[in-house]
Amino acid sequence: MKKMFLQRIQEGLRFTAFLLLCLPALSTMAASGDNDPPPKDIRNIVLVHGAFADGSGYKALFNILTAKGYHVTVVQNPLTSLKDDVAATRNILDKQDGPCVLVGHSWGGTVITEAGTHPKVAALVYIAAFQPDKGENTAQLAGSRPATDPSGILPPDDKGVIYFDVAQFHDGFSADLPIETSNFMAASQVPIFAACFGTPVSQVGWKNKPSYGIVATDDHALHPDIQRRMYKRAGDHITEIKGSQFLFPSLKRWQMLSSQQHIHNNSFIKRSIYMQTTNTTARILYTGKTRTTGGREGKAISTDGQLDISLGTPGSGKGTNPEQLFAAGWSACFIGAMGLAAHALKIKLPEQTAVNAEIDLVLNDGQYSLQARLYVALPGLDATLAQQLIDSAHANCPYSKATRSNIPVSISLV
Repeated sequence: MKKMFLQRIQEGLRFTAFLLLCLPALSTMAASGDNDPPPKDIRNIVLVHGAFADGSGYKALFNILTAKGYHVTVVQNPLTSLKDDVAATRNILDKQDGPCVLVGHSWGGTVITEAGTHPKVAALVYIAAFQPDKGENTAQLAGSRPATDPSGILPPDDKGVIYFDVAQFHDGFSADLPIETSNFMAASQVPIFAACFGTPVSQVGWKNKPSYGIVATDDHALHPDIQRRMYKRAGDHITEIKGSQFLFPSLKRWQMLSSQQHIHNNSFIKRSIYMQTTNTTARILYTGKTRTTGGREGKAISTDGQLDISLGTPGSGKGTNPEQLFAAGWSACFIGAMGLAAHALKIKLPEQTAVNAEIDLVLNDGQYSLQARLYVALPGLDATLAQQLIDSAHANCPYSKATRSNIPVSISLV
């Protein structure tokens, strides 16, 4: 009994660590290598529940993520139709103040697939969830391999509503929870209209955004093999957790997250938490070295000899000036950041991608300052997708980070 309890704790830790690891890695500036340290720019997380439960089931996960500094919002799905649930999710997405990670459990996976095309969604996480393709409905995916006993999903009643059998609720849906908690969930379960399962999705968010899949290997409601097949087809980053369909709310598991003894004994968890809480993983990729003499009328050279220029005050025509150099450097960096964002979204930048940058040298009350405008051309790319690349690049480009909140900056899609 004790061994089984410790195994469950370890699996809970693996799940939490995986989610904490994948959330920042979903940033579109993530390097292509899985072992590269993730950035920490995406701070918004939206959690979408499934059938037979409500948003309160995410409470333990909510507490952990908010303690790590994330801004977390939980959607309350009406479970009346796919359209209604997607609308409820999109309403929450509209209220986010920047890019976010959209997380769905079970039926919530179908919802986030459709809602995931929202421009503020940077990536999607599927927790023992359905992940349909365009034109597919949840019922056909669920029926592709029968659930294992005890399943417990009842046929629709005379009003077209589906419940989970109370007698089977613990063993078939929430075996990782204490029986008392599971019994309360069964008595207070939120049923779902059967029409939800028969409605095909018309938009697919995971097609051009990073996606992650978590397989619950002891799931009796949605066969683990269906989860594996969907996640593999979508190209998800996949992890497998030994747990039931409702595998994430067990407080006994998550409370162990702060135990240094258990973290020390699990290298995966230790590495994940380390990457989240320290800056020592940062590494210098390149150091540019120059020597400048003579100020604005002088000369600048690089130590490798690739840069050797004369400088001149703006408008004098005697040479380039720091404003032009800054504009060129920022533009090149911005295009590179958009390229990384495009790679994460599994698309390519248009060949004629360009950034026209304007840097103003401003004199105001005897004080000098800068202001900037970037005009980004992404010919042939859908405007919504283009804006997503621009937003991601501005969030992650080192030049953008250096100037943020320091000088006025406007960035426009042209």
